[in-house]
Amino acid sequence: QVVVEIEEGSIRRSAVRMYVIPLLGLISGAQLGLAVEGEIGAIAGAVAGLICAWLITRYVFPRNLPLPRIKK
Repeated sequence: QVVVEIEEGSIRRSAVRMYVIPLLGLISGAQLGLAVEGEIGAIAGAVAGLICAWLITRYVFPRNLPLPRIKK
């Protein structure tokens, strides 16, 4: 039997990092673009917000998340 252990809370932190932050960037960029330039602005703002969120998750958050441990 093999047991795989991960640090408590690491799944939640990874999910927030990979799903919530880009979603917030997409929505906030679209809202800002809509307020400034209408529908075309919303599309451009959504793309810009998504790119900014990707850059934030890529360069701001630490990449050294704990790795799973395998016990035999």
